[in-house]
Amino acid sequence: MKSPPLPITFLRAYIKNWRATEEGILIYPKGNEFDKLTLRPHITFLMGEPLGWEFIATINIVPAEKMTEKAAELYKHLKTAECELKWHGLIRRKPRFKPVIGTRSDPELATILNVNESLSKALIMANINDLMAKLSPSQGKVSEKNVVESDAAHSEPREITWVIMALKSYTLPIERLNRAKCESDFINTFKALSEISKIVKNLSLDKLEKRDL
Repeated sequence: MKSPPLPITFLRAYIKNWRATEEGILIYPKGNEFDKLTLRPHITFLMGEPLGWEFIATINIVPAEKMTEKAAELYKHLKTAECELKWHGLIRRKPRFKPVIGTRSDPELATILNVNESLSKALIMANINDLMAKLSPSQGKVSEKNVVESDAAHSEPREITWVIMALKSYTLPIERLNRAKCESDFINTFKALSEISKIVKNLSLDKLEKRDL
């Protein structure tokens, strides 16, 4: 029997179900912080082999069939809360979330994330390279390019779905690195995404309830 991919072995305690896809690995978690997680190998053009992994968690707040004018207004409001991770310091780097450049910034989400100690600890332990929390594009497949370039398309959203994307880079494929360290990285990245997803979901549902949708 073929052994599962290493990322599945690392995250086995958190996985309800999984399957391989053309892009990578699709995971359905045991918890309900996010709906699903896609893991994609990060291929570098110079080396031609995966020197990192992309983590893409999705959290649906309002499905397409339940979208209304008020929900569309909420989408536009949440759009201003999108944020990304920035690292400060050289020796003892500290994670800080800032609103995404190009949006009418609402610092509420970034502020909540910045005071979360368990999230900060997980980010530092995993030493994540990049991370952003954005709303899903109105059209097309979820990808880093589509999510980043979705700003112009949010006037007519088809649903409200958050996408939390993280990148963990390595100098070599994980199969050739210290297994315990890689497992710790994957687990802490998973924990970070779970914590962010929980905060994003609670914030969105609270605003949804206040708008009586």
